[in-house]
Amino acid sequence: MNKGYAVLKRIIQQRGRQILRDKKVLSSLIEDLMPGAGKEKATLQMAISAGVAEQFYALSDEAEAARNGRIARIEVYMTEELGLTVQRSAYVLNAFSCALGLGYSEIDLNESVNYKELAEKYEREGQRDIAALMYDVVSSVGNEEARYQTGTALLKSEVKEARQKGFEILKGIDRKDALYLTAMEYIEGKLTERDFTKACYYLTRAMPYPKAMLEMGKLYFYGWGTKPDLHRAIKLFERYIKESSKGRESGEDTDVAAALGATPFLIECYFEDILYTRSFRSMEKLTALADYHGWRMAQRYLYSYYSDGESDHYNEFLSEKYQKKLEKNRENPYVREASVRGGLGSLMMDLKITSALYMHSDGKYEDAAVNLRDHLILGEEINTEGREDNGALSYLLMGELFFRSGAVGRNLLRAEIYIKNYLDTVSREREPANYTNALVLYSKLLLEHKLGTPKWNSADKCLELAEEISGQPVKEEIIADMLKLVRYYGNRGELLKAVTCLEKAVDYGYRDDYSIIGMVYLNGDEGIERDVSKGFFWLKKFYDDYMMERLSLEEDVDIGSIEYQLGECYYNGLGVEMSHIDAMVYYERAADRGLEEARKKIDIAT
Repeated sequence: MNKGYAVLKRIIQQRGRQILRDKKVLSSLIEDLMPGAGKEKATLQMAISAGVAEQFYALSDEAEAARNGRIARIEVYMTEELGLTVQRSAYVLNAFSCALGLGYSEIDLNESVNYKELAEKYEREGQRDIAALMYDVVSSVGNEEARYQTGTALLKSEVKEARQKGFEILKGIDRKDALYLTAMEYIEGKLTERDFTKACYYLTRAMPYPKAMLEMGKLYFYGWGTKPDLHRAIKLFERYIKESSKGRESGEDTDVAAALGATPFLIECYFEDILYTRSFRSMEKLTALADYHGWRMAQRYLYSYYSDGESDHYNEFLSEKYQKKLEKNRENPYVREASVRGGLGSLMMDLKITSALYMHSDGKYEDAAVNLRDHLILGEEINTEGREDNGALSYLLMGELFFRSGAVGRNLLRAEIYIKNYLDTVSREREPANYTNALVLYSKLLLEHKLGTPKWNSADKCLELAEEISGQPVKEEIIADMLKLVRYYGNRGELLKAVTCLEKAVDYGYRDDYSIIGMVYLNGDEGIERDVSKGFFWLKKFYDDYMMERLSLEEDVDIGSIEYQLGECYYNGLGVEMSHIDAMVYYERAADRGLEEARKKIDIAT
């Protein structure tokens, strides 16, 4: 039983959470309720005097995701600033968390595993190999190397409890390889709850261990446990390849392993950096990977970059160059070498995509993303049987993950890159349903304000092609996105863009009140020049839709005012040929609806 947890819970129940803000009183109560000296009381008192209790008071009402991140930072503070061991920090975290009902599991500092008893238990059960390792733990106190060897051996055990003990041992060892293994357990979540924030902490301490740089780069790439940081990711991937090529990780072909582990990520980072900042260095590096090292992913990204007809970087010559390279270079030598050596190829690709689809449906988005990336790299670089669409489904699924967010972290630029790669790779005849979905998703990305000015023409072409393939009115799926753009630009005071987006929404099938388009053009507004022809066209279009019952209005519309305004247009020749007869028709309709201004116009005319 965690005595600290029981005492803290009792104090909080009696005094309320606010007691955590009073160091002196809380420390005095701990002293009274935990008489005598001991590790538990000394550790709690140190944490309280350093302000840990106040930090827990501040986070008690936060959302779960933010709270877990704050708890991890408190742990870093206790281990780095206060100098507590990992075990003592865990004890404090769990004592406060459980006392506040925040869901951490209990840890008892004085109940640190009695490995001798465990060894005797496994010996009685006939598991002599695990028993021997437990005896090694007992005899290795103070010997870091021996404890590391024992911990790694326990991690390889088939018995989960033994693996968990190995993980606990490694957590308490301050050496680079042990810190890396600890971080990987927090990333994979096999022996403990997945926690990317803690993984970042241990990986940072493990550097410059090469594998730690690779994994930390991935966390910066995905934005797991830390803010996404493209340039830090690039530096770490480049350092990993450089350090690995020195042979610091014995027992494996480091050049191939480094290329496979980091280069695909580097390619994506370089490409994003080019799109974000027009970085000459990243363009130089990406071109080298495409031209001199034969990476098909780099060739495909450069082809995508130079073939974008609506951009200022469109280049017909370079677009054709990389298209030819893609057709000619069927495989990447690094990946082919690893494929032959590791028995990868089409079978491994099938396993990767199957695992990814299962994890995606199960809500395990991080695992799905990892498997999807492996699948698209294998499919792109090995290009089994010379097909051009290997790994293409992974491009589509990765694009959806980054577009719709979830646990992966929303990244619209990356989503656009993946979806465009899918469309460039697959023929619409081969996968019509997926191709249609990709076209609709890509249209939404082309219209996304966070990626710059909406590309209306390209979006229209994609939607028209999607309707042609599916035979369905898919443009209606874009209406909600268009209305978001209307609100976004309206709130920013960019009225012309807001009105343009509303016009597009109507073109796509929006059937609620859009009469404001006509009124804005008729009267003009800030940033919008008066255009009576457009004003009359849109007002008349709305009125006709209303009278023909083609609208689905959520609120009542003052149709009399619209009839009056149409009468004004005909009477004064605003956007339409002057006609007093037609004007009187609309004035009378408005007057019949009770509009006094229309009645006055009729009286004057007669």
